[in-house]
Amino acid sequence: YETVDPVVRNLKKAGCLCLSGGTPEAQSQYLSGMIRQMDTAYPGKVKLWILDSIERQLQPLEALPGVVSYRLTAAALPETVSELEQKAKARMAMLELGDANGFADAELLVLVINDPGAAEIMNANRTALAAFSALISKYKSMGICVLVSNVPNASFISSEFYKKCAENRQFLWFDNLPAL
Repeated sequence: YETVDPVVRNLKKAGCLCLSGGTPEAQSQYLSGMIRQMDTAYPGKVKLWILDSIERQLQPLEALPGVVSYRLTAAALPETVSELEQKAKARMAMLELGDANGFADAELLVLVINDPGAAEIMNANRTALAAFSALISKYKSMGICVLVSNVPNASFISSEFYKKCAENRQFLWFDNLPAL
């Protein structure tokens, strides 16, 4: 994964992209490569909030330009989601006032969730879960993207957080298709 450039999707309109299947290491390597390519797709216009896991698989990304925050766990997830929801609301208001140029020049804001404990944290905080749901649905086209790794197989999802991710229907699968 280190020598292969991943496909960079139009993340400004993705809402939420989930990585599932295979090993967490493979997902993290792909995610790392994808994040590194963002500066090519959106030169100088990417801001990242990275919530890693205690394995520190994304720690080398901490030094990248555009990283606003790097944390070792998803404990700050509710506050981060709330902050990004406020930014999305401001962008929506900008569009409603007719400032399409300001919106077109806006940075891509990316929340990276690499901690398997994120679902538990979000399920315990209904306000944060509602803000997350709004980010990936209502504000999906506001130039804010959430990348979530370590998502369990869709047929075994019981967590409300993961259900919200699955409703978005944007997954990258890292395993054999019969395992899906």
